[in-house]
This record gives sequence, C-alpha cells and structure tokens, in this order.
Amino acid sequence: MAAVHQGLDFNWQDVYRYARPLALPAGTTISMQYIFDNSPANRRNPDRPPKRVRWGQNSTDEMGDLWVQVLTRTNDDRKALQDDFGRKVMMETRPGYETILQSEPARCAPPRSGCGDST
Repeated sequence: MAAVHQGLDFNWQDVYRYARPLALPAGTTISMQYIFDNSPANRRNPDRPPKRVRWGQNSTDEMGDLWVQVLTRTNDDRKALQDDFGRKVMMETRPGYETILQSEPARCAPPRSGCGDST
C-alpha cells in the first residue's frame, strides 16, 4: 500500500495516517523517497536565486522525515524495537550533525557563559 503526495506546500505540513492500521509481517521494509526541487522553476522555492540546502533542524534546512507509529505484539518485541531504533537513529543522525559542525561551526558553538546567554 503506497501513499503518494506531490506538490508539497511548505505552509501545509501535516501527519498522514491510514484509516486502518496495517499489520506488517516480520522482515517488512518501509521506504520513502524524497525529491526536492530547488530549481528556479519551482514557484514555491523561497530562495531567489536558488541556493544549496543542507540537512538540519531549521525550517530552511532539508528535513524530509518519515515517521511511523508502531504497536508491537509483545513487550519483548517492544524492547527489541526500542534498542534497534535507538542505534539506527544515532547512525543516521550523526553524519548530519557532523556536516553542520564542519560547514557552520559558529552555529554549533556553546554559549560563552551562563545558561544560553551571549555575554
């Protein structure tokens, strides 16, 4: 079963859910393809002229996500899912943050003193 959404409008971001939950057998692979049109022909491109967009957590960054809600059948399955997912997130997130550190070190610098102040 596939969900396709074309022509995403930045001002219309939402969560999409199937009307009925899907039971997925062990070994099922879920994949998502994101296509970003950063060309001048894209009337929704906020940058004129277009500029390179990198991974990050700001709304101006590339941040395509696929979120999946999962209900396991047993507590052992839930524990295994939590452990596996934690490792997966760390492996996928680390390169993005390393890229930010290399390309924009000031963006990642800690505050000089106190708890977030700039003095």
